[in-house]
Amino acid sequence: MHLLAINGYPLEVSEDLATEFYLPPKTELRSLEFEVATRDATPRPTQHPVIYPALPIGGLASIGDPQAVALNPHVEEAEQHTIDWAYRFMLIVDEETSQLLRRVKFTHLAAGGYPTAGLEALKLACDWCTWLFFYDDWYCDDAASEFARDPLKLAAVHRRLLEILSGQARPQSDDSPLAHTLSDLRRRFLQRAGNTWMGFFLRAVRAYFQANLWEVETRASGRIPPIGVYTKMRPYAGAVHTVFDLLDIALGQRLPVDLREHVMLQQLVLMANNCICWVNDIFSVTKEIQEGNRNNLVLLLSHEQGLTLPQAVEAAVDLHNRELLGFLELERRMPGFAPGFEEPLSAFLRGVRAWIFGNLAWSRTTARYQECVNMKNWVSSKNPV
Repeated sequence: MHLLAINGYPLEVSEDLATEFYLPPKTELRSLEFEVATRDATPRPTQHPVIYPALPIGGLASIGDPQAVALNPHVEEAEQHTIDWAYRFMLIVDEETSQLLRRVKFTHLAAGGYPTAGLEALKLACDWCTWLFFYDDWYCDDAASEFARDPLKLAAVHRRLLEILSGQARPQSDDSPLAHTLSDLRRRFLQRAGNTWMGFFLRAVRAYFQANLWEVETRASGRIPPIGVYTKMRPYAGAVHTVFDLLDIALGQRLPVDLREHVMLQQLVLMANNCICWVNDIFSVTKEIQEGNRNNLVLLLSHEQGLTLPQAVEAAVDLHNRELLGFLELERRMPGFAPGFEEPLSAFLRGVRAWIFGNLAWSRTTARYQECVNMKNWVSSKNPV
């Protein structure tokens, strides 16, 4: 066994993983130059990428101080609601898992991503984010689980969940708590946003499931995907399209379809999505090594480019920073882009920015990554999801 410390967390890894991911470096990495914030700088979102002192991942750029992210003022009330909601549908069943849910801070991720949402919209967003993480841990992340080993079983789960989300079926007594919570979410989504919005959201969830199934099929076959393929699938596997759809509920408005689907806005959204997903991969690498999950940008860079794990983290940071630069450059071209829709477009872009910023801030502190928490491992012995 080899001892590795990443994100400040010690981890023992097997000889096989050590052989695969601790190869001599073959690539000299070149880092971009960014403004470096002083320790006494006033924390605020910025127009340019800034490297803040003492980030747990060296050189990772942000658009503001992650220690000063603006959380929605309703966060505490929304968090208590989500815990009560999880109890009601038996996602959690005792005080121990309730406290764990507070430590992983799924509701704080939503509160950072939707800082201006009203209380009821924030409750809905917190419940959706919590649902996503329970689904991810139960069905996808743990390579040893029956669903991660058998894509046919996962595909059957997806069919059932999509039947419920689309309204084609109601959950029955033998359906899982995740099915029952999804039915509740569907009811509340329709109340807040209506059938047209629900069609867009359903499309995003279907794509999320399809990308998850691709990851499971790849893992079950023993294949390691090329980075070029992985980075095309990763934006769908991260469910970021679904949380961007929820911006319509948080903001109380939806951009016209022609504007939302314009190539410039689509590329802006894609770059934001990449930034969010790659930050996730950087911070979650320890957790995913423990779970035997190789679908991670850092691990694939290590494998494909022959990098040690610290060098692969540096390479992933460099990719993220370049993508953030691209996002900011394209964003600067947006004013005046949509005459008559300046304010709704500006509000949407502020929401996308909030997700980039809030995701990084949450990733630095959540027990999910700092302590490698998998909700399935805590819940399964008490109540099968």
